[in-house]
Amino acid sequence: KTFKMSFCYFASDEILMSKNCRKHCEGTLNGVDLFDWKIQTNRCKISNESVLNHLINELNPSKDEGRNHKSIVVNGSHLQLPEMLFGESFVRISNQNDNFCIELNALSALKEWVDK
Repeated sequence: KTFKMSFCYFASDEILMSKNCRKHCEGTLNGVDLFDWKIQTNRCKISNESVLNHLINELNPSKDEGRNHKSIVVNGSHLQLPEMLFGESFVRISNQNDNFCIELNALSALKEWVDK
């Protein structure tokens, strides 16, 4: 089930400086806690060979042919992965009280593309 969300919220400096907002940074993981919401980002470099191999294995778990060409196989055709892929980067938005979490990442997007 998919749905389209379109909303925009800009937190004022007053809110961002209040006790209801806590910023955190650990390595490449950055985030902010704002009231009941937690927004996290993981900003990484362009994927190296081992990350690309992991993505190819995840996208083609039983197809050895795709691994040799650094491509994924969709409906019998080899499709190259994007030249610049940030495979370990993500954005995660969660609300602990509502048990809600959405994560946007490269692997999920590529799986959606392969499944179509």
